[in-house]
Amino acid sequence: MELPYEMIDLIRVPRQHLFLCSFLLILGSSMIRAESNPDFSEPREGETLVFHSQAVNPRTVTRHFLASCQDTLRIVMYKFTDKKTAQWIKTLLKQGVVVEMVMDGQAAVDENERPWAALVSRGMQLRIWPPRSGKLHAKFALADGSDLLTGSSNWTSSGMVGNFEVLLWSRTPSVVASYEEIFRSLWQAAEPLQGEDEK
Repeated sequence: MELPYEMIDLIRVPRQHLFLCSFLLILGSSMIRAESNPDFSEPREGETLVFHSQAVNPRTVTRHFLASCQDTLRIVMYKFTDKKTAQWIKTLLKQGVVVEMVMDGQAAVDENERPWAALVSRGMQLRIWPPRSGKLHAKFALADGSDLLTGSSNWTSSGMVGNFEVLLWSRTPSVVASYEEIFRSLWQAAEPLQGEDEK
């Protein structure tokens, strides 16, 4: 019996990836509310929402996420060239929010536009993931130790408004705590931006 190509692809997926897919499907039938209407809503405490860019563009989700931040913002990003996102983070820095970011070293070198550089001069703490450790392809942000934004979107213009992207915004404490631990590990393993004192 010949299997449909969808089934063949599933068979090749590692078991842990299948678990993640199953988890998201369960969320889709229970905790996740549809976000196709223009009245954007944030997740409630203990809730996780999933957005896709055909319903709400990632820039809108990111703007609301950053606007919710009051004390600390921790970012792990592969590529960061979106000027609007940089402007929102600049506002947070002016408000006294502590901003820490780990970025892929090779991507940082390859980028022509570097809005994050101006943020470093305004007080953002940046560490670089060394290329010898492989690409840092993760994309997530943590606000105030209570909110997580993660998904497929880089902070680039195409990632914000051009591509099909999926984002997850979680206020589920156990999920946020797991990502906080990942961030701490990456922060310790990454290297201070060249020319900057280690912070």
